Amino acid sequence: MANELKTITALPDGTPADNDVVPFVDLATNTTKKALKSELKGDAGLAATADAGTTTTLAAGQNATVTNVGTTSDAIFDFAIPQGIQGITGATGAKVTSVAFSGNDIVFTLDDSSTVTLTNAKIDLKGDKGDNGSDGTNGVDGAVIVSGAFSGDDLVFTLSDSSTATVIGAKTDLRGIQGIQGIPGATGNGISNISLISTVGLVKTYRITYTDSTTFDYTVTDGENGTNGIDGIDGTSFTWKGAYAGGTAYVKNDNVSYNGSSYIAKSNTTGNLPTNATYWDLLAEKGADGSGAGDMLASVYDADGGAKQVAFKDQLHNAVTVTDTAEIDMTLTGQDIKADIKTASIAKSKLDSGVQTSLGKADSAIQDISGKQDNLGFTPEDVANKKTSITDSDTDYPTGKAVKTALDGKQATGSYEVTTNKETSALDTSTTKYPCNNVVKSAVDAKASLTGTETLTNKRINPRLVTAASYTTDTGTSLDVSTCDQFEITAQAGALLFNAPGGTPLGGQKLIIRIKDNGTARALTYNAIFRALGNALPTTTVLSKTLYMGFIYNATDTKWDLVAVAQEA
Repeated sequence: MANELKTITALPDGTPADNDVVPFVDLATNTTKKALKSELKGDAGLAATADAGTTTTLAAGQNATVTNVGTTSDAIFDFAIPQGIQGITGATGAKVTSVAFSGNDIVFTLDDSSTVTLTNAKIDLKGDKGDNGSDGTNGVDGAVIVSGAFSGDDLVFTLSDSSTATVIGAKTDLRGIQGIQGIPGATGNGISNISLISTVGLVKTYRITYTDSTTFDYTVTDGENGTNGIDGIDGTSFTWKGAYAGGTAYVKNDNVSYNGSSYIAKSNTTGNLPTNATYWDLLAEKGADGSGAGDMLASVYDADGGAKQVAFKDQLHNAVTVTDTAEIDMTLTGQDIKADIKTASIAKSKLDSGVQTSLGKADSAIQDISGKQDNLGFTPEDVANKKTSITDSDTDYPTGKAVKTALDGKQATGSYEVTTNKETSALDTSTTKYPCNNVVKSAVDAKASLTGTETLTNKRINPRLVTAASYTTDTGTSLDVSTCDQFEITAQAGALLFNAPGGTPLGGQKLIIRIKDNGTARALTYNAIFRALGNALPTTTVLSKTLYMGFIYNATDTKWDLVAVAQEA
């Protein structure tokens, strides 16, 4: 019935169902007929199509549109879509300061000290294989290996252009598969003994005896004795001049005694007391006075009327001479003085009972000291006439304290100035004149102070260096900025951790680190106080090359910022 339906003349009220009877015109006969609705179907129509046309970007805020520029059965849609409104500015992201491989990963270090890792980047980040390029021109013949030698565990090749190539750890890493065990060799002929069998002059002959009883003789010639060394510089001579005398002309290194002490002349001098430190140095100071008092009376200790007195060894050691008398044999041994009474030469009535029992064993003895006062090295004190206050007596003498007290009391009543030697300018040609106070102040003010603001011209500040060949695992307490401006390591023999520097650093303080390995590259790590700033912290040394790192202390962040790195080419 396809194409035969012309028109429907009447339909039941409402929408007919598929089983409703509806009238239709049969075109073939031009007659009206009836049939079920489900039977009145035309042929299938052509399928409709839909394609996308153009896409236009509209200004932000406009409405989006879709326009069919085709037909209803063949639609072509043109789209007009507005662009989005600009969003707010995002926060500034951290910047990459360094990039390094860690195995197959790439690790980016940012300026906020955080890291970003691309896992397996070395393997995965590969572009498509490009087309083969055209053949290039032949290159210059490369250098060839002329020799090879081990340096520690490294294998170093010397090339024909005098350069070198090093295989790090070749001795331990470059090993083939273990071969099968070889056939055991014959038992070796070892050494059982080495002995010296003869010596002729400088030639010595030794004999080696092997385990099979065979021998081998060899000679060793000793070296000749070396020449004598150069004579040393002559020592300084000192001349003992005895008790000081004011009118005597003394020369440098003359020694004198004065008031119980001894002094050495620093330069030629006449009339200057040994207490004047400009011309004299103290050698040995007089000891404190003893607590005893009195005198050794001849009427008690020398009833014979001679000049013999008892002297104790600690007072008169080497200051007197011992002389035998008709009654006593005197012996001086070291610091000991021995007196032996000759048989029946002294009546017992002249000695008390204590002396009779101990004189032969005591360290004291009777000595002939008449006129020998100078040998004592000091002047005995007559305490009977010593006074602790100033008097008008011609026989008494005052103590030093009494004199000082009297002078201090006089000084307080007035001011006395010796203007003869006063100078109004600083001189370096006089040892007797003195500058006035304003001259001294002007001279001091002209010098640079330790705390003031000064300008130094043509002056050098020597850096404080701490140097070592190597450290075992870390820098320990050696890296201390209170005693160090430049930290130097000359032959590091293993991996090294730089500890936090000791001391109390100041903001802006500088620290230079210089390091060189001992022929093998060494790993370097750092305490968190060290911070990369524009330069990555080096993680390894370069074989036998010097590395410099320059740090500045940031007191605000409590960090040693790395601001410079220099590697030897």
